[in-house]
Amino acid sequence: MDVTGYSPREEWANRLSHGLGLLLGGIYAVASLAQVVVGRLIDRVALKPLYLGVANDAQAQSTARVAQEQLLTQNGLQTTLLYTGQQWDAPNGWAPLQWMAVQGLLRYGHAALAQDIASRWLGAVHRVYLETGRLLEKYDVTEFRPGGGGEYATQDGFGWTNATYVTLLNTMGSETATK
Repeated sequence: MDVTGYSPREEWANRLSHGLGLLLGGIYAVASLAQVVVGRLIDRVALKPLYLGVANDAQAQSTARVAQEQLLTQNGLQTTLLYTGQQWDAPNGWAPLQWMAVQGLLRYGHAALAQDIASRWLGAVHRVYLETGRLLEKYDVTEFRPGGGGEYATQDGFGWTNATYVTLLNTMGSETATK
């Protein structure tokens, strides 16, 4: 808990224990999204309980399996399976999602998948940087190019991309960036 009394871990544990996240096939999804598309829809929210350490082992296993099968692309994790043209949907991948996924998967013993995600993400950021000379806010994880969509142009030099890139590079191995 921080000095303001707010704890994301406690908030999520409370949400999950009171059914505010919706369990679909062993993973958590945003309730409003799941009400629209019932079935095996996964999005970035499913990985947050792993990052915060509030999932049980069975939920972590299900989430890891479904994230690998449905969200993992050649360049990291995409945010959703929905292609709406909005910035928080496919085919975009964002640095905070990669970071939370890697850390959450490591917490629950899924080191190989965490390494795979980190390697793909680092490689994509590295390749786009070599082509553009820029680190970006978001990336199209289905292609080697900047992300898009939303109400404004993709931003350059975004702090969370810079921090995630350097931290994953230092913790997951520098050879992964050039793959």
